[in-house]
Amino acid sequence: MRPREALTRRWGRPTALLLVACAAAGCGVRSSSATRAWVAGVVEASASADKARARGDLALARGVLEGIAGGPVPDGVAVADGRAVRMDAYFRLAVIELDDSRPAAARAWAEQGLALGAGRDVFTANLHLARGRALEALGVDLEASASYHRALVVTEALLGAALDQ
Repeated sequence: MRPREALTRRWGRPTALLLVACAAAGCGVRSSSATRAWVAGVVEASASADKARARGDLALARGVLEGIAGGPVPDGVAVADGRAVRMDAYFRLAVIELDDSRPAAARAWAEQGLALGAGRDVFTANLHLARGRALEALGVDLEASASYHRALVVTEALLGAALDQ
């Protein structure tokens, strides 16, 4: 299976909803009206972006995801949780651009997401994969391979951690 097929198959559903559900349950959010409103807003916006994309309204999906990616995160939200939600939005923006045959834009979104701080998490792996797809489409094969490799390293670390539990 080619990397782009694996990316679409494995990460086609937004991971932000899982993160936000965890945060809403108390994993990384101190309860306050501002944080509850932010969580509800992200869940609603994420669903709206998915519906717009499914209808083929990529401009609306982009706009909604740009709002998530660039929007403020309340003080009560753990830094790592806010980062993860934003990184997921950047990843989803990159995928939209790839689907719309705009690899340069996809690369830019992926790189903005990675600039938030690469880690050993699924959000970082997703962004490296999207960046690799964009670079491959742009004909920058060596950099694409390096990006795919970084995604693989992160994924292997995640798998190793999961197997150790």
